[in-house]
Amino acid sequence: MANQTSNSPDTRNAGTPVFFPKRTYTITSKKYGEPTFTNAPYTIAPGGRLKDIELLLTTGNTPVAGGHVSLMIPDDFKYADGLSGKRDFVTDAGGRVSISGVKGTPVPGPYTLIASSGAKTAKADVTVTALGPVGSIPVGKNPWNIAVSPDGARAYVCNSYGESVSVIDTATNRVMADIPTGKAKGVGFSPDSKRAYVSGAEDTVLVIDTATNKVLQTVAVGMRPSGVAVSPDGSRAYVCNEADKTVSVIDTATNGVLTTIPVGGQPHDVAFNPDGTLAYITCGGSLSVWLIDTVTYQVQQGIEFDYRSYYVAISLDGTRVFVSQDQSEKVWVFNAAIDQVLAQIEVPRNPGGLALSPDGSVIYVCSGVGKVVSVIDTETYQVRRNIPVGEFPLGIAVSKDGSLAYVTQFSDNTVSVIELQV
Repeated sequence: MANQTSNSPDTRNAGTPVFFPKRTYTITSKKYGEPTFTNAPYTIAPGGRLKDIELLLTTGNTPVAGGHVSLMIPDDFKYADGLSGKRDFVTDAGGRVSISGVKGTPVPGPYTLIASSGAKTAKADVTVTALGPVGSIPVGKNPWNIAVSPDGARAYVCNSYGESVSVIDTATNRVMADIPTGKAKGVGFSPDSKRAYVSGAEDTVLVIDTATNKVLQTVAVGMRPSGVAVSPDGSRAYVCNEADKTVSVIDTATNGVLTTIPVGGQPHDVAFNPDGTLAYITCGGSLSVWLIDTVTYQVQQGIEFDYRSYYVAISLDGTRVFVSQDQSEKVWVFNAAIDQVLAQIEVPRNPGGLALSPDGSVIYVCSGVGKVVSVIDTETYQVRRNIPVGEFPLGIAVSKDGSLAYVTQFSDNTVSVIELQV
């Protein structure tokens, strides 16, 4: 029998029920409330970082957990990732949101933050102050290191033989407070600018409330502490103990010492790479830089060079390490693994403190005997110019907008404020 093709429908399973898998759909609506800025207002220097922006979402007096709130920042303000505009956030179990790392504009003036949740809005004032005049600021005896707070509003000066820290208001460039500390040599700030960590007398680090300039706590570390740096995430403070040949690691949540790491020589200065996974240590008694893995605390010694290392700074992308040698006329440049020399830069004698410009295009170095600040191009490694300053410049910090440098004059007992080309 020949094959036949039929166009009739197949009815073999007719009447048999067909079951589909059961699917459950949950539709949730966004929860809104009344937003409030709980720590406003905000004051920063040009280009400074705002303290953490704290928002609370409520309905009546009840916090809204898992609620939706948006934040609009002004033009030329940036979130921590470098972007701007409006961002959406979800509150925690207490109805709160904390937004860190917002950076302000370099242009002084009044600005406004706007929080919104549904139809409800709240506003908070931000003041970007102007910077004070250039010139000379009297401080304590033999100023050593200096650091500008992340918000740019304060500069802390370690007066090594004045046994104090002078606090400079960058809006006026006048000393607003002198904090007794013992022999201060190093200072580092928490990312939110709320705390300063100062190496002091009697083998301690002092934890200072920057709002009140009061010492909150004294942390015992190794012998003769020097350089201090706080990790980018704010969770750790590393302290160089020169006489012990160690580095103390402080947990900033508890202000207890987590561990003490032996290194070679006499550790003097410390700096972190941008993601905080590596800490670089200069050592006065060693002809090299030491590298600490901040996760494992493993230590690696870099290649040796001709004189002792003094100060250290890391490029913004973390690929280059700049090291001054106070017994020479050189600034060395290494790769991130500190096993390769990228450049040797000739500068006037006795190079000390280092500071990068905010955009990383230049690095500034103090030359003590040379009585200048050298301006070095970080791409070409050429010295663009030498800026004359006072007697024995030692430490340097740059304003957050890059327009001014604050330079400690060890022999003059002053800080010179110099104008930079930006």
